[in-house]
Amino acid sequence: MNRIRNGLHGLAFTYLLLMWGYIFFRLVTQNENYFAGNVVMYSLPLLVWAMLDTMLALSFRLPVKTRSIITALFSVVLTGMLYHFNILLPYEDWIAKGMPPRPF
Repeated sequence: MNRIRNGLHGLAFTYLLLMWGYIFFRLVTQNENYFAGNVVMYSLPLLVWAMLDTMLALSFRLPVKTRSIITALFSVVLTGMLYHFNILLPYEDWIAKGMPPRPF
């Protein structure tokens, strides 16, 4: 069971690293601050899974996967910052906010 859990942690961690790598690449190469997709929609299922798994690990006194905790918290905070500071918005929200320019 631990082997399966470690594999799932590895897949989730790799997916989140690839997702944030793509977002960073897009921010550097594109001038627009809107995105056709929704960043939260792509990252939320894995974040919820990582947090639930961490809560279960803590409640049953199993070894805690620190990597999952840090990655999930970092992703939640970074996603909120991207949206709050108008750095990368879903297209509909960008239109609703009056098409604000990117701060940099």
